[in-house]
Amino acid sequence: MSERVAVFWDFENCPGPAGVSGYTLVNNIRNCVQQFGPIKLFKAYLDVSEQSAQRGLSLRSELQLSGISLTDTPHNGGKDVADQMIIVDMILYALENPISSTTIVLITGDRDFAYAVATLRLRQYRVVVISPSIPSPHCSLTFHASVAMDWNATVMKDLCPPESFPPPPPSFPTSPPPAVPTSFPSAFPIATPPVFATSPLPPMSPSPGPAHASASYQVSHQEPFHTLIRILNTHRLKGRPQPLRSVIGLELSAWDNEVYKNAGVSKFKEYAELAVKAGVVELGGKDGSAWISLRPGWVRPAQA
Repeated sequence: MSERVAVFWDFENCPGPAGVSGYTLVNNIRNCVQQFGPIKLFKAYLDVSEQSAQRGLSLRSELQLSGISLTDTPHNGGKDVADQMIIVDMILYALENPISSTTIVLITGDRDFAYAVATLRLRQYRVVVISPSIPSPHCSLTFHASVAMDWNATVMKDLCPPESFPPPPPSFPTSPPPAVPTSFPSAFPIATPPVFATSPLPPMSPSPGPAHASASYQVSHQEPFHTLIRILNTHRLKGRPQPLRSVIGLELSAWDNEVYKNAGVSKFKEYAELAVKAGVVELGGKDGSAWISLRPGWVRPAQA
């Protein structure tokens, strides 16, 4: 059992049936999920403007009173708004919590989450996917999950008549999932740099550091921010001077899985704060739009 469970609910993709209260939905999800550990975060994502006035107000109130943190995902002509917000929040949560004691539960039937699930599994996180069996989710979503559960058979089973849901396919367990180990063999596959980088990172020499930085502060392979500086310079040369912290955190771990240990910290948040104190980066934004950027003294000039 994990020390903490985080639930990310794609409400637009897995809504409850009309007439069912938010209290009942949350209670069924909680009963299904708490076998993995105590729930420390429970977020639901929905476009408030698409909910009917009275029903929408009542449902949101019931969900909030049940301890759910609601995130409004207004489409405003855009596509996959909820998906993008869930992915960023899910990866940020993973980066800020220990691998061995964290379980991430994703409730969705959308295959667009397959890459995020697979990436988290490569980093040895336990990821539980709860998706509807009708229509059957794409195998790319459920195949990489630590545990795949059927939304219809576990959450909705008491909310609709049995004939409403045909028997789930064999690939989905209808009984409680098998125990998942909390430790993993050292040979578990770890993502390698090519997963995130499209080209090798060229060597760089920093221009003089900012005024408050030490004049002797030089980048070397032993220096704890060497890889971070190279990754951020690569993003900057591609027109991304302020990439998302969640993206940089994954790339950094993929390039060097000892980077936090070598810096004397245990997670990306602490590492980024250390880089700020060293005068290497600056941080901005918050939540899903939190970014990281090199300070001017560490920017590699573009090639002429």
